[in-house]
Amino acid sequence: MANVSITGGDKWKKAFEKYQQESELKVGILNGATYQGEGNKSQAGQKVAEVAYWNEYGTKNAPARPFFRNSIENKKNEWVQLIESEVKRGQSLEQAFNAVGDNITADIMDTIKQGIDPALSEATLANRAKKGHTSTTPLMDSMTLIKSIEYEVNK
Repeated sequence: MANVSITGGDKWKKAFEKYQQESELKVGILNGATYQGEGNKSQAGQKVAEVAYWNEYGTKNAPARPFFRNSIENKKNEWVQLIESEVKRGQSLEQAFNAVGDNITADIMDTIKQGIDPALSEATLANRAKKGHTSTTPLMDSMTLIKSIEYEVNK
């Protein structure tokens, strides 16, 4: 899970400080999800969060496909504005976090669906074809990763 820091907006920060200990928003692979072997029997039992990390940062055998960091970079200002607008219209911080949690989850999923460079290798595409999968979009083979992205608000 990545941390986001917010700069600027001193009034907003001051108002937010009183709520910091009351609520917390977490977004990512939170539920301890594992692969069931769908599409790749050798992957059964593998933790989705581990696979997400390997895809986010790459490994010696696979390039990085930073779906989480790209989403944060492209959308963080919108998420901050949404929290601010929700609180300004009278919503509690918990309600604002639920609204932004929905948006963050959807934005991360959209980042994956839009495709992340680099493209899949010919070997990966051939492997998918053997399994009957026609998607050429990275991170969209079994759909387990994308289905495991969620949020929670803790008090």
